[in-house]
Amino acid sequence: LLHPQCILCPSMRIPFLTAIWGALVFTAGSQCPPTTEWIDPDTPASACTMTDVRGNQLELVFSDEFNVDGRSFQDGDDPVWTSIIGFPGTNSQINAYTDQKDYTYTKGGYLRLKVTADGAKVEYDKSGSWVTDTRTYQTPMMQGFNKFCFTEGVVQLSAEFPGRGNQPGLWPAFWLFGNLGRATVLTTTEKLWPWSYNHCPEPANEEANQHPREQQRINKCMGAAETEPYGLWPNQGRGAIEIDIIETMPGMVKFDYGA
Repeated sequence: LLHPQCILCPSMRIPFLTAIWGALVFTAGSQCPPTTEWIDPDTPASACTMTDVRGNQLELVFSDEFNVDGRSFQDGDDPVWTSIIGFPGTNSQINAYTDQKDYTYTKGGYLRLKVTADGAKVEYDKSGSWVTDTRTYQTPMMQGFNKFCFTEGVVQLSAEFPGRGNQPGLWPAFWLFGNLGRATVLTTTEKLWPWSYNHCPEPANEEANQHPREQQRINKCMGAAETEPYGLWPNQGRGAIEIDIIETMPGMVKFDYGA
């Protein structure tokens, strides 16, 4: 899990009722690679290369057209995506994640993600007492954690969002997450997300820089004695960064972000 380079893995969250198709990732290269398990054979040859805004030639390294009907994304069923289960504890979410096949499936050339108002309940032991957690909605979340990862490149996707533009409550997204943590597993992201800071400030400037020695688990102030046991380079700040390719929160609320 701990590796000297920044690695990004794709994730899709909550409802695209008719969703992602043609998810493409390009990285720098000189020619189109041969067909591999990472490149969908249905991807047209015209998508094998592209030129970025700096004029660099990029080659396709991953694609998924979702053209095959009936794919299952339960744990272990798909080489790229996993539909997770769980009761998320952040952002005041009132949903539970489900991996049931009728919530995440392919049909008619689309990946389709479904949301329902079917409640979900879980009971678990907390400090010797049984606790019940109930959620109002069931939704899917697909991750590519530790399956397909890359260090840099260009990402393209096509998606249709659910509901009306003025209908609140939904939060569809497609995003990348640093491989040092796993989204929704809070013990892996504490003091790692969303750091991308690589500076060791003087003690007098600690507060102005959000106290990286205390708040950033892997910070630039750490020397070789602290990093070598984990195979990390010394004096390099790292974290589980989040890059949102697209993230929408529809509704009628207008946010005031100030001047």
